[in-house]
Amino acid sequence: MTTTVPAPVARAHALAPNAYAAVMGTGIVSAAAAGLPVAHSLLTGLAEVVWVSAALLLVAVVVGSVGGGDWRAHPQMAHFLGARAMAPMSVAAATLLAGPGVVGDLPAYVASLVLWVVGTALGLATAVSRPVRAHRTGPAEAAWLMPVVPPMVSAAVGALLAARSPEPLATVLLAASWACFALTLVLAAGPALAVVRRVAGGDVPVATPTLFIVLGPLGQSATAALLLAPGHRWALAYAGVVLVAALLWAGVALTCVLRQRPAFAMTWWAFTFPVGTVVTGLSGLAAATGSGAVALLAVLGWGALLTVWAVVAGRTLSTSLPLGGRR
Repeated sequence: MTTTVPAPVARAHALAPNAYAAVMGTGIVSAAAAGLPVAHSLLTGLAEVVWVSAALLLVAVVVGSVGGGDWRAHPQMAHFLGARAMAPMSVAAATLLAGPGVVGDLPAYVASLVLWVVGTALGLATAVSRPVRAHRTGPAEAAWLMPVVPPMVSAAVGALLAARSPEPLATVLLAASWACFALTLVLAAGPALAVVRRVAGGDVPVATPTLFIVLGPLGQSATAALLLAPGHRWALAYAGVVLVAALLWAGVALTCVLRQRPAFAMTWWAFTFPVGTVVTGLSGLAAATGSGAVALLAVLGWGALLTVWAVVAGRTLSTSLPLGGRR
């Protein structure tokens, strides 16, 4: 798809921001595997291997993104600057959960903390960016959620870090995570409801895989709530309601995708990270309630996630990466 873009971006021979979605999708496979309510050496080993892959991929994409110009001026790619913020946090979660078995507890913790700080700073800047919000024109697009979801990822990963941190750092991380949680709820509600209303009205976006992005704030907020307020009734109730909504929306989005059968594009990475957040939410709810049914859903969800990730990763490797202004 050819798009006219401002000169600084059009001249760039660098990876576009949506390339970071591959890092997000790979990192969540590892983190979700490590957080499943089941234990098996094969699962642990797989989580570690995928974590190493995600870390190396993050480095490669960062290096390949050098010289990309100011993507805030790009009408489509500006939204995917949110992926640039969420990628390091996805790797941070995987590092914290799967990394200790490879590099040890302290190195994994320090690396996760550094990645969280970088990702949170990028995410907050993107979430409140006026140039990015200026591109919200025309019918609602699920991609509008990409810039505002990063703080919710920060909330979940920050809660994981807080549980492993000494005071007063633990308190600081929890306070920052709660603030990020609240910020995303405020910023994501409008775009999410606009997308739901559009689809309910029969106007399905052409890029149907992006409809799965709506699962991101749902699954991630459920995960964050359970981590920020472990054992609290409101957290259990919130996670339960939100995850039911996520599963219902997943059915709607999947139906739209099957009807349109879109050709492969980088938008297919929307099948990974958002679905992974639902898996982590289900795992957290299963651990908190002891429900075998929810645990089974989490395991089945992760199996589907792993399968889709393998397909999307394979297709991505067999095609050209998103350079310049390409989608």
